[in-house]
Amino acid sequence: MTPKTNSRLIICDFDDTLALERDFIKSGHRHVARFLCGKFGGLGECACVQIFEEEFRISRQGVFDRSVERIFGAPNQALALELVEQYRNHFPRLSYQPDVAEFLRLARERGANTAIITDGNPRTQRNKLEATGALGDFGACVITSEFGPDWAKPSPKAFEFLAEKFGAKFENMVYIGDNPAKDFAVSAKLPIKTAQIERPGAVHLSNEYLGAILPHFRIKRLDQIFGCLGF
Repeated sequence: MTPKTNSRLIICDFDDTLALERDFIKSGHRHVARFLCGKFGGLGECACVQIFEEEFRISRQGVFDRSVERIFGAPNQALALELVEQYRNHFPRLSYQPDVAEFLRLARERGANTAIITDGNPRTQRNKLEATGALGDFGACVITSEFGPDWAKPSPKAFEFLAEKFGAKFENMVYIGDNPAKDFAVSAKLPIKTAQIERPGAVHLSNEYLGAILPHFRIKRLDQIFGCLGF
């Protein structure tokens, strides 16, 4: 995809913006259950998945530590760490939310560039981008952890990188995200518009806004951003 210079640049977060994080979590739990059942005979995949989901609902931290202890009756840190690596590195069964195709079509029709900025484990995020086809659908995909910890949102570094890549002015850029704890505070550092997409079941929807910085727009579907921006 050849960048269009001096045009609008619409940047999207990935998790719970383009694809649901809960779908990745379910994919990961199924993968880990299959791995565990293949490693140890006599276990049931469905039973393992149920335990993972129950522990996840209690806390996102230490899911596999607690699950291993429940399944085997004793803690096993080495096995839990192995399961974490399986979860992070698995190639997920994951797809875009239904409104993404229309958003991309309208962006092309209106001559806007599109890009992605996402935090997270680099292997995990790259697998998600590949699984959905985002690497080919968007003009650029920035996984901040591939550049260093100082690139993580709300750092302006990834936005500055994309502004230079596309020859875009900050005033012509908008960032669409879901997480109040990090997705909108960049507007205090750069004159970028931000929009919060409110998807049912989004993991971070109830987080507090970092620095009490609110998004400029709130949308239910990605294609609504064009009405917000007036083009």
